[in-house]
Amino acid sequence: GFYYRTGAVKMQLTGPALTQFLMEKSGQQWDAAPSAGGQRMSDYTFIALNNRYRQTAGAKLTKADFISYGLVSETGVLTNAGALLADESPVSHSRVFCTRWNGLDMTAGVMDAAGDREESGGLLRLLQYAEDFVRLHTRRSWHKRPSDRVNFHEYPERSVQEMLINGLVHRDYLEYGSEVHVDIFDDRIE
Repeated sequence: GFYYRTGAVKMQLTGPALTQFLMEKSGQQWDAAPSAGGQRMSDYTFIALNNRYRQTAGAKLTKADFISYGLVSETGVLTNAGALLADESPVSHSRVFCTRWNGLDMTAGVMDAAGDREESGGLLRLLQYAEDFVRLHTRRSWHKRPSDRVNFHEYPERSVQEMLINGLVHRDYLEYGSEVHVDIFDDRIE
């Protein structure tokens, strides 16, 4: 077994902690490792990724780009990062949970939640879903002007997008059950 010392206690490394330790010692990162099932790029679509890339770079992704960005190996096997960016991600625990709670905490009384939903799939799909959920379940206002109106969101859309991207990208995919949760309360988003 593998052990580590914390203070005066000797602890055994198991599960995700052991995997993380071995990857760090070998200089490898989880997202750059070949996907667990050895999925091939040819078996998946990347429509959302290509659309996003076209919007920002003005070009379509090529196989050379996928290799260069570390999403697929030279032999066509997806890395974990590539698997997460596939439209229908083969990573079973790539999920986001969104809940609109009544009140200021999770125990408002008779009707705790006004709405909730779980979505699974590729990261860009999860991002879009979570952004839509926040947009739908937060307040909006507007200011009328003589010829049009200016819309205001309760939370700046760019801030919400950054929060969601950080949650999706930085969560520990080695740890099952570490899904991203978006909880909307009357006075905040967590």
